[in-house]
Amino acid sequence: MKSTIGFENFVCRFLAEKERNMDPNKCYGCERNLTCLLQEQYKRAKLLAAGKALDWSYEDVHFFPQNWHCELHSYFHYYKIIKYRTKTDNAYPKMLDEIKDVLISANVPNNTIKSIMDELYGSNSTKHATLGTPERSYYKKQLKADKSAMEILVKLYYFDFVLFGFPIPDF
Repeated sequence: MKSTIGFENFVCRFLAEKERNMDPNKCYGCERNLTCLLQEQYKRAKLLAAGKALDWSYEDVHFFPQNWHCELHSYFHYYKIIKYRTKTDNAYPKMLDEIKDVLISANVPNNTIKSIMDELYGSNSTKHATLGTPERSYYKKQLKADKSAMEILVKLYYFDFVLFGFPIPDF
């Protein structure tokens, strides 16, 4: 399981979804307002956690904590958690080694492993990559400046931070 939890990831997911879905009905009509999205997502998470029957929305699939997916509560011991790193991170080669080891242990054919590793080592980034963009910097700064939003972010993703070993953001 690729684990990309936390402050940076929330902003990245927000930007990717904003880019992909210009539909004003998505993200609860919050448009470009991160605080609004966090508040609405947290309300839905509390309802679901309290046993209220909700159909998962498009936003839930993309923004609910990762530990709520893939029946992680039942199968965590079967997963190999790999912390995602960007190509600019010194730990990126270590992450690639971990991915390769998992593929080998799963008996993935060598030609498929080579293809995957070539893609990961390549210089191309995904179409919705936001690392280093002014927009990402803007939203990170905006979110960090909003103590209420940061508190909600920590509440929503607290167990992801703990379970996957990511630092809880300071605010």
